Amino acid sequence: MALFDEYAAEKFNNLPFLGESSKAFQAIGDKEALFSDLKALFVRYGVTDLFGLTLVHRHFDVNENELLVESNGTTMPWTVLDSASFYDDDGTITPQSWAFLRGRLMPFEFFFEPSFSSPKDPSLDPFSGIDSAFFREFESLLQQRHLDRTLGLSLLPRCPEPQIEITRERANLTFNISEDKFRNAPGEFTDVVWKCTEAIPGVVEFKPTKKCKKVTTTSSKVAHN
Repeated sequence: MALFDEYAAEKFNNLPFLGESSKAFQAIGDKEALFSDLKALFVRYGVTDLFGLTLVHRHFDVNENELLVESNGTTMPWTVLDSASFYDDDGTITPQSWAFLRGRLMPFEFFFEPSFSSPKDPSLDPFSGIDSAFFREFESLLQQRHLDRTLGLSLLPRCPEPQIEITRERANLTFNISEDKFRNAPGEFTDVVWKCTEAIPGVVEFKPTKKCKKVTTTSSKVAHN
């Protein structure tokens, strides 16, 4: 069975909203046991510096041929008609977060890398060198706790710690902040990215590195809980 699935706007619009995903995650009984199992998995496959744990969610719907692309801290829907539009002379659109859909990983958030910044061969596999067994075991751990629709993977190099994200209309705005302000962010924030890190020598643990602010509107076409 194929490991990865192609992105589609229809599939993106079936992902849970932030409030739904947060509620599902908070409902699990023993988060320490979950993080302990995931920590052992990430360490065993040597992916602690590559992948973070992400809360799979959306803030709004996208239209056909749209996908969410981040550039310089702002994530907005871009119109991309086909896979050939993922790269041109200006740069490359690359996946940065993945969710499990029926046993396959689908990218649901992307970032734009300008060619003048760091030219890349778009044919290169972003998962090159990663044992496919890692993804299977990761999905299995989530399925055991009914979290395979709730948690996914995110590229850590795209999430310098710590960050907060707020949503305005159809744009997600991300800001780097200090550790103190991150811990004491005002308003109703939800942890959405965790990093497996050795905060204390010899002690590896998951810690949150990104928060999203909850917002409430009456339309799914704009920012939604």
